[in-house]
Amino acid sequence: MKTIHGLGLSIAIGSLVGCGSGGATIATTDSGEDRQADVVTSDGGGSCTPEGPSCGAGQTCCLDHAAAKGADGFAVSGFCAANEACSTGFSVGCGPTDPCGTGDVCCATLKLPAGLGASAYLPSNFDLGELSKAKVGGFDASGFGLSLECAKSCSGALKSPLCTSDKDCPTGDVCYGPPGAAGASLNGVKACVPSDWLEDGGLMGSDRDAEVNDAESEDATLGDATLRDATVPDATGRDASSPDARIIDATPFDALSDVRITSPDAAPREAAAPPDTGPPGCPCSPGNECVNGSCEPCGAAGEVCCGTTCNSNLSCSGGTCSCGAPNEACCGGTTCNSGVSCEPASAGASAMCACGGAGEACCPASTGIAACGSNLACAGIDCTCLVACNGYLVQKSDTSLWLDESTPQQIMVPASPGSTGSVPLYASGFASGSNLACAAVAGGASAGSVLCWNTQSASNGFGELGNGTPTGSTIPAPVVTAPNTPLTGITAVFTDSGGYTVCAIDSSGDVWCWGYGGYKQLGNASTNSSEFAIPVPVAPGGAQLTGVAEMAVAEDHICALKTDSSVWCWGSNTYGQIGIGTDDQSGAASANQYALYPTQVTNLANLATGIAVSADASCATTTSNNVYCWGLNNEGIVGNGTTASGTNITVDQPSEVLTAAGGAPFAHVAKVVMSDSLTACLLRSTDGSIWCWGGGYGAAPTQLSSGGFSVQNIDFIGSGAGGTPCYVSDTGALYTGVGSIVAGLTCP
Repeated sequence: MKTIHGLGLSIAIGSLVGCGSGGATIATTDSGEDRQADVVTSDGGGSCTPEGPSCGAGQTCCLDHAAAKGADGFAVSGFCAANEACSTGFSVGCGPTDPCGTGDVCCATLKLPAGLGASAYLPSNFDLGELSKAKVGGFDASGFGLSLECAKSCSGALKSPLCTSDKDCPTGDVCYGPPGAAGASLNGVKACVPSDWLEDGGLMGSDRDAEVNDAESEDATLGDATLRDATVPDATGRDASSPDARIIDATPFDALSDVRITSPDAAPREAAAPPDTGPPGCPCSPGNECVNGSCEPCGAAGEVCCGTTCNSNLSCSGGTCSCGAPNEACCGGTTCNSGVSCEPASAGASAMCACGGAGEACCPASTGIAACGSNLACAGIDCTCLVACNGYLVQKSDTSLWLDESTPQQIMVPASPGSTGSVPLYASGFASGSNLACAAVAGGASAGSVLCWNTQSASNGFGELGNGTPTGSTIPAPVVTAPNTPLTGITAVFTDSGGYTVCAIDSSGDVWCWGYGGYKQLGNASTNSSEFAIPVPVAPGGAQLTGVAEMAVAEDHICALKTDSSVWCWGSNTYGQIGIGTDDQSGAASANQYALYPTQVTNLANLATGIAVSADASCATTTSNNVYCWGLNNEGIVGNGTTASGTNITVDQPSEVLTAAGGAPFAHVAKVVMSDSLTACLLRSTDGSIWCWGGGYGAAPTQLSSGGFSVQNIDFIGSGAGGTPCYVSDTGALYTGVGSIVAGLTCP
């Protein structure tokens, strides 16, 4: 194949054009100029043409370009002259029966039409035999022609030496003529062409393309590939009746017989035709998009995007129109993929599928993105910023605290001591009772300190604020261990439902308590209260209780869960709430009435995973996912299906909570909480349901309901106010009591 450059039309010359020795590049005559002289004269003799009739012996056919040429500019007749003596203005014609004189060769010269410059390429089905049926030198309707003339050399000007066999050709060339009828029409004329042009059976001739025109979008036997014919579409110059369709010449040329044409273009081939404006098939009509050079339908589901847009209720995602996935339009305007919610349409926009945002579905793991966005948590189904509750306080996922009221109020603290400005309080731990709240500060210069305040009216009768004074305050103030000595390093705080006794755990697991001590629950063997945080000792004058992971505080006793899964309690033991196998209901002072220092609960060994207390009773969850309770059982808080009365109303050691009296242990317990109304509730891990017992629920767990429906799919449960648990539903809604939802607490 010959490399071709120019306007981009790939061509093959067919039969009689070729290169000389070594396959030199063939070039045209100057554009628009024919081989001609100025004046025609004759020495006499008969008329002749290159095809015949020929001249007699000793005569040469002199082609008359000036007086005897066709409309195409090629000479079509001449005169016979003796002794090869063509006058000035004549070129010597030649042919198989009319050889040239000594030193000259007969050359086949290709004539291009006037409008086609030499840098353009002939079509791959160009067939000289078909173009020159009547006479050599004629043109077809497309303007191509051939002249046979004598010359000193056939190099240049699209010439190739004539031959009768390969031995007449330079090394590397072969003698070739078009086969069949086309060859016959040239009276057996052959020309030397490079041998590599004859791959796959020969040059494009009448045996290759059935007609001059391309057959539809490709050549009849050799498929074109990727390049387009030109910068202008075919009209009538190359193909007689129909343009090439879309993809034409090969890679970039036909594999057999393209030829390089090196002279500059003379003029555009089809002046009236508009230029190509893009890849094949592009630009496209509306509703179609150009894809890899061809127009494809666009805008519908599964189709490419029309630019960046799609049809109604579809989104352009990764170049394809689709719906149902996060951040895509809702399919049909109403539905999304599983686990993704359809958010209502905003003004001028489609309803969108969303997940991970506040109130939106938690993003499925299959999406490869976080379940919920920044400062949000997955509540089971939807994302929420409400993650914890205790008493009258609610915490958002950014650790800010809010007071649960008809109009929730964010807890603010002074920007600096004595400042009138305020900033939000962020907490690592918090607790609240009926008129008290405390928080361990998270972040900033005060991180690890504890702030306490009255939530309703200023009151500090038992020193529960821990501020070193009996003065109450509705403004959060630091808890101190001594005057002007703040308690520091605290990670968690706990209080009873009334908010009179408070305890805290520091980063070392050490325990501190303050406030009401009337039941010796401060761990100092005294019934005195304290306005300062004091360390809880393990024995008289002993070391501070340490290694504690969690605490639970009631108005009469306190329990701690240590990191080794053991449970330790102290304070009142009137009804066996310490869990050591004894009690003292006599009211008289005795060794069994109080546990003055932390005492390990029996029958639990080191199996506890969580603890909870109320006045007169205690509970703990275990590694077997069961729950045990002990203490006053007159209202069934022990949860064994029975209640007690008279003098036998206590259970002074841990007893397993059962599904019913004499029934199986209640299984799959994730957490237990209690209130001072002798009520306990648990969260079951298998379905997120809440079950309560004691108080008004009975002696065995009963599933909590709300609005006539069983409460389940709950992610978090806390100690609520008024004897009922608080919890966050799987949709992120916060409830502080049965059927009571916190209104106004919204997520940004």
